[in-house]
Amino acid sequence: MKLRLLIDTSVWLDITKDSRHLPLLDALLTMKEADAVELILPQIILDEFARNRDRVIASTRASLSSHFKRVKDAIVQFGPEEGRDKVLRHLNEIDHRIAVGSEAVSEAVSLIEKLFTMTVPIPASENIKARAADRAIAKVAPFHRQIWTCPGFVPVRCSCWAAFCSKATGDFQPIAECLRRGL
Repeated sequence: MKLRLLIDTSVWLDITKDSRHLPLLDALLTMKEADAVELILPQIILDEFARNRDRVIASTRASLSSHFKRVKDAIVQFGPEEGRDKVLRHLNEIDHRIAVGSEAVSEAVSLIEKLFTMTVPIPASENIKARAADRAIAKVAPFHRQIWTCPGFVPVRCSCWAAFCSKATGDFQPIAECLRRGL
């Protein structure tokens, strides 16, 4: 039985931030190529990823550079004088490579985009949009506390019988909601 997997945009973006997730992406790509997994990819996830990708890349680079700056400041302030200049030179070289390259982030984005090109996106049908809008007008979960918007809910309507990966918490947790509804 093939695993059907829907991964929320926020999860895709988080995966790009951390190089430790590269083996996970490699495994997912291998499974996709072996036809062992089917990605469910609503068009809105493609659009959101494309819209936020550059921002996430830039913030990851800035975050790493700020960490290096703090480490260098700590070495200057508390490190022994012997060998300090050599350590600072090495840290400056690494910091420069991060500013110029960020190979891991670029590789993660490349792998994710390759997975996206191997998957046929699912457009949100008018029926799905109408049902999501009806729930919003009726203030039925997940719209009863103004946490979710229609575009955020549409992928869930497309995800019948799928493993759903999301970081959503609070009133509407997609995994619990799908189980409750028997989806």
